[in-house]
Amino acid sequence: MKQWPKGHTVKAGQKLYDPQNNFIGVATVDIPDSITNAQSYGGIKSPASYEMEIYGYVARTNIKINSIPENTLDSIFVKKEQHLEFDTLKSFMSEQGYKNQNIINKTLPKFNEYCIYESEDNSAGYRIGLIFENSDLIAIEHSRPINLVNSGGFREYKLAHGNKILFTKSPKNLSPLALIKKINEIFRGAD
Repeated sequence: MKQWPKGHTVKAGQKLYDPQNNFIGVATVDIPDSITNAQSYGGIKSPASYEMEIYGYVARTNIKINSIPENTLDSIFVKKEQHLEFDTLKSFMSEQGYKNQNIINKTLPKFNEYCIYESEDNSAGYRIGLIFENSDLIAIEHSRPINLVNSGGFREYKLAHGNKILFTKSPKNLSPLALIKKINEIFRGAD
């Protein structure tokens, strides 16, 4: 990886790489140091690593509606007419980049949660989590508003770590509040 010193302006035409050193594109304009954050770490017993975050904004009118995960989730709900099971959502989750977390099923063996994160940095937390009991979708954990809340018939609660949970169906042999309590306990122990 290339070293990015503090105060470095990325010049138009420079190649850009993600944290795994995969090529992601080329800067089309000069990017001033005022919207970047350069850091380095390591180097004593391992090679030094250098990274730079580039901050920016986009006009709301330039956001493609289908690039927003909450919108794609809403659209799949409409298409499937609320008959959502693991098998019917499998290809959708794969296309959208959902990953099995294998966290809640250690305490609740019949449950699994497939998530996408707020950013590439997993410590930022879940943006959307689909919670399945066996193969049935029973709840959606989310950090941002989803239109399903407004469509009626769903109960939504706040979780201890700040996200909300929307129940699409009641869990078997467990009340929604008991499941929320278990999820809160699990996430307090996860950090």
